[in-house]
Parts: sequence; C-alpha cells; structure tokens
Amino acid sequence: MQRHTVYRHFPSETDLFGACSAHFFAEHPWPDIESWRSIGDPDRRLALALDGLYAYYERTEPMLRNVLRDVEVVETLRPPLAAVEALLAEMTEILAAGRTVRGRRRRVLTAALRHVLDFHTWRSLTVDNGLGRTEAVELVTALVDAAAARRRGAGTLTTRRGSAGSPS
Repeated sequence: MQRHTVYRHFPSETDLFGACSAHFFAEHPWPDIESWRSIGDPDRRLALALDGLYAYYERTEPMLRNVLRDVEVVETLRPPLAAVEALLAEMTEILAAGRTVRGRRRRVLTAALRHVLDFHTWRSLTVDNGLGRTEAVELVTALVDAAAARRRGAGTLTTRRGSAGSPS
C-alpha cells in the first residue's frame, strides 16, 4: 500500500490515529468495569479490578508503552487517549464507592486510586522492579487501604527518625 492510498482513506493524522486506536481497542478490549460495580466489598472489588487491569497491561504493554511515550510529542495521539482518561476516571469512581471518606482524605484516596490504575505504576512495579502481578496488586491495594484509612493524630507522616521532611 502506498502513502497516497492511506491519505485517501484518512485525510488527517487525527483520522488515522483515531482509526488505529479504535482497531487496537476493539482487538484488545479493556476489562469489563461494569462487572466491578456488582462487587459489594470495596477491598475485594479493588483486588479483582487491579488484577484484571494489570493482566490487560501485561497483554498490551508494548503498544501502550509506545503510545504513552509518544503522546507528549505527537499531539494527534491526544484525542484517542482522552477516552482512556475518561475510562480511568470512571474506574476511579467505581473503586472509591463504598469507602466512606470525606474532604482531604477523599482527595488522598482519589490520588491513590489514580496512581495504582496508571499504566506507569504497573510498569514500574512489574517490568522495572520485577514484581509479579499478585505482588504488585497486594502492594498497591495496601497503598489504597492506607489512603482510605482514618488516621489518628495531627495528620503528618512520621518515620522512625522524625517527621517527614525534617531530619532528626
């Protein structure tokens, strides 16, 4: 196939990337997030959702890695990825359901959920640091649990050496 044939069918890069993205996601559908809604226990829902999402990332890693790398410099990749961002936002809402947190704690929980759903988080834990999917899910589930937990005290993170950010 020659270049002019491609441009006859796809008059712009946006059209071309949109068609390629639609084809890719049709061949590699995201996990069924609607099934997550029926799981009443937020901890069980989170673990099953992350296991399914991380399995998806395992299967699609080469393509997602390249697209997410290039999106910063190839503007025509941004529209197809807007749908992915919307899906991640919906996943976040589903996984936050049933966790009774408000105010600042709600923002912390939302940030933790967005972090653990992120492809780069999965890749850092598994590809870069050698964790298996089960280990990665256990680790990030603990992060979300900590973010959702009601803390006692002044609300500052402390270490054995002292307060975070201030050496002792």
